[in-house]
Amino acid sequence: MKPNTIDQYDYQIRMHLKPAFGALLLTELTAPMVQNLYNSRMKPYKIKQKMCNGKWKVNKSPGLSAKSIKNIHSVLHEALDKAVELRYLRYNVSDAATLPKVIKSEMHPVEGENVREFLNAIKGNPMENLLYVTAFTGMRQGEVIGLTWDCVDFNRKTIRIYRQLQKERKPGGEYKFAPLKNDKQRVFMVADDVLNVLRRIRSKQSEWKLAAGENWVNDENFVFTTELGRHLSKCTVYESFKRCAKAAGLPETRFHDLRHTYATLALEQGTDIKTVSSNLGHATVAFTLDTYGHVTEKMQQDSADRMQRYLQSI
Repeated sequence: MKPNTIDQYDYQIRMHLKPAFGALLLTELTAPMVQNLYNSRMKPYKIKQKMCNGKWKVNKSPGLSAKSIKNIHSVLHEALDKAVELRYLRYNVSDAATLPKVIKSEMHPVEGENVREFLNAIKGNPMENLLYVTAFTGMRQGEVIGLTWDCVDFNRKTIRIYRQLQKERKPGGEYKFAPLKNDKQRVFMVADDVLNVLRRIRSKQSEWKLAAGENWVNDENFVFTTELGRHLSKCTVYESFKRCAKAAGLPETRFHDLRHTYATLALEQGTDIKTVSSNLGHATVAFTLDTYGHVTEKMQQDSADRMQRYLQSI
């Protein structure tokens, strides 16, 4: 089992399943209990968490998404399937549960004139270089904050992605390298301007290292760091991005939409769908087509228009 998968299992069990069913015998668990858990988690509920200092803290959750409910169900269903296999149970009571329909989050990529507005908004921001590189490479947040210099090949003009940096989902959790979302490593070429930004980062980092002296701590050789060489946190990056998005008049845009921004711009500039899919690290081209169907429809119309112009010319 992959490390990030174990972390997900641990999180679902600790946060949802154990509080709800931990005091029950397997044979006492019923389908209505399972359904009630899913229904209750979609509404606002309280979370009791044990902090690093041993004290307990109560937070309020606004309710989970359909995708999160599905994740909880996946862990419980697999565990109960094993119980059935071992003959602790006659049947899997979670089979009867009705799951909410997962609705895709609406994309808000930075497009058209908004690209210029966004680039103006990030100028001078401490995260300017990271946001620029993300928008024009399509890397995920964990991939970009976990990018190390050994993955950047200036001669071949490529970036290699084979892992991501993720924070453990538990009180006091640390940042650790984890496999990629679908465990699909990739190498892709990047634009010269992106490489120039990376060169400037490397030069600035050398200055920081010299100034920090013995306080420099970049043992992992991260590309994006603080002035003392520490990797950036997801929270810090996200907050900087949201401020820039708001300044650019894009309050609904999420950090993940920078990934959509890259894909949309690449497709609109004529990059073929297979290359875009490979650069993003998608499992299949079909997934890319499904996700960016609205863009490919425009490309098809442009193709038809070009053919029409050709036909008229002859």
